[in-house]
This record gives sequence, structure tokens and C-alpha cells, in this order.
Amino acid sequence: MKGGDRLNNQITFYAEWLPLEKRDFRILAMLADIGEFKGNLSSICRYLNITPQTKSITKLRNSICFLTENNYITSILSGRTYTLTLLPKEEPITIKRNYYAEIKNHNYSYASVSWEVLLKVYLWLYIHNSEDVFTNEEIAHDLGVGESTITNATKVLSKDFQAIVKEIVAEKIRENCFRRRGQIVEVCAWWNLENNK
Repeated sequence: MKGGDRLNNQITFYAEWLPLEKRDFRILAMLADIGEFKGNLSSICRYLNITPQTKSITKLRNSICFLTENNYITSILSGRTYTLTLLPKEEPITIKRNYYAEIKNHNYSYASVSWEVLLKVYLWLYIHNSEDVFTNEEIAHDLGVGESTITNATKVLSKDFQAIVKEIVAEKIRENCFRRRGQIVEVCAWWNLENNK
């Protein structure tokens, strides 16, 4: 994964990661990006653009313990230096590396959504691409976030990146009366990244 995916400009995540808490998911995303990590917790903070305060360090340490105990990663601690390695899961999701970079580095100050959640929503949509009609409630349930977060994330994916195209599906109940059943989402093969610089 470390060499091959970088050479063909791909990055691999796993469907089993999607229900995880944001703080745990971001460590896995980091490892998917860089391969094996060796360094201290302050280095992880710098990669994730988190201020290396005591509270942040404690959360990182707890996440590493959780991910290790649940067989998402292996971790070796030598002094204050961690060596972290991903353990592959059964359902890989491979996307273009520049899509991940754009999601991670985008300005979300107006959108009320974090890059970690946006990435999780994109990966969920990617594996359910044009599969069936689904609701924001179903996505929210699978990812463990609120419906309004899903609404915000799909708006950003649609408007900022043009990464998805949504089609609302409704059924006619009676004359001039329709009930929304959900939506079909198509993940676009090419994003518009020029507007996001």
C-alpha cells in the first residue's frame, strides 16, 4: 500500500472505518495517506492540523489504544515514539489521492462540516453509487452522525467539488401531492477541482 498506491496516485480506505468516531477515523485516514507512521503525538497533531495541547494529546492516545485493541492498527511505543501501521480490512475503497487531498485541505468555515465527516460521506456514497434510493437518515445512521450533517456534506460535495449529482425520488400519492422517498446519488468520475484553490 505504501509504495503502490502512491505510484498510481490512489489511496485506499475501508468500509469498516466509516462508522468510527471522527477522531479515530482521522488517524486511519492519515495512515492510508502516508503508510506507516513513526513519531510522537505532536507530529500527528501537526499532520491533522490540531493544536498539540494536553487535551488533544490525550484524545490521540485514547484513539490509538482503541484502534489497536480493535485491530484497525498495530502500534508500538518506544519512549515517546509511536510506530503505527494499518491492518487491512475486508472492504477496500480506492479513490484518487487528489480527491482526498482536496477534501482534507478545503476551507469548511461556512459549511458546518469537518473534512473527516465529508470524506466518510463521500466514501459511503462511492460504495453505494447509483445503487438504490436512500435517505439522508440512512446515511446518518450508517455513519453515526446527524441528518443535518449529511445535508451539509452532500451540499459541499455537490456545489464545491461537483463530485456528486443528486436526483430526488418522489412518489405520487394523489393529484398534486407527492411524498419524497429519498434520493439517488451518482458519484462523478471527474471532480471540478479548479474552483477550490
